[in-house]
Amino acid sequence: MQTYSHLILTAVLNRKLKHQAQRNPNASARPIFAGQGLPPLKSTALLIGSVAPDIPLILLTIGFIASDMLAGHKMGPDLDASQSNVAYLFRYLFFHNRWVLTLHNLFHGPLVLIFYMAIGYGAWRFGKNWGASLFWFAFSCGLHTLVDIPLHTDDGPLLFFPFNWETRFHSPLSYWDPRHYGNYWSPFEHLVVFGMLIYLLVGWWRDRKVKINLLSPHS
Repeated sequence: MQTYSHLILTAVLNRKLKHQAQRNPNASARPIFAGQGLPPLKSTALLIGSVAPDIPLILLTIGFIASDMLAGHKMGPDLDASQSNVAYLFRYLFFHNRWVLTLHNLFHGPLVLIFYMAIGYGAWRFGKNWGASLFWFAFSCGLHTLVDIPLHTDDGPLLFFPFNWETRFHSPLSYWDPRHYGNYWSPFEHLVVFGMLIYLLVGWWRDRKVKINLLSPHS
């Protein structure tokens, strides 16, 4: 799934959770299911967490593209690892280099995300304000990972990182690879994203009208 799709999906979830919290004002701005004892919702952390898992690889890719341009290498998806630094990154380093594996799974690995959530929850229970932000950040990263796992054929998150550096879920579906229905998934994904954008835009417009009506003097 594209990084921006994760952001928009999480923005929809954030809107839903905020509305639940508004209908439950005695819960200190927590979602309704926070009656189980979850921290108050932190929207900024939630939205940042939706894209954070992809940021390290995006930055690496930008750096490798720059190195290809400086070296005068050819650019394109069909080059092999000996012709392009970017191809070397995605065809070899991504699967074998410990630094690249660590950077990519730092916010992708399910086990480390559970650990972050536990740390955030524990810190919040002990009265640390940053605990709620860490909890919702890790929760959002986890949602990102849950969506990614069934949409990657052989390049998904490491399921047991950092204890196992090889095991991935091999899905029959890929969000990008046409050999695994990527050419069908891509238009479907963008159609869903378009629908979510309309939902967010309509919701923003309705909220704006409500605020204007509340601020307007009564006749």
